[in-house]
Amino acid sequence: MSRPVELIKALFSSGTEAALLPMKVCTPPAAVLGLPFDALRAQYAWAVRAGLVERSLLASSRFERQLAALEQMAYGPFARRV
Repeated sequence: MSRPVELIKALFSSGTEAALLPMKVCTPPAAVLGLPFDALRAQYAWAVRAGLVERSLLASSRFERQLAALEQMAYGPFARRV
């Protein structure tokens, strides 16, 4: 499981472990900046599984390219790169 996902789960869970998680995990700033875009990717995946969006490799690739371009435009040199 990736660290941004762990942080998101910690935000929505309760208990002392959730409060201690940010101290246990040293997340790089680029990963934190990418959380909104990771949330959009998760929403797109949910929409595909729910049948609201067509299940297509071409559509998925197009969505990912547009989202990566948006992230690059929003964060400039701080955006994540593959």
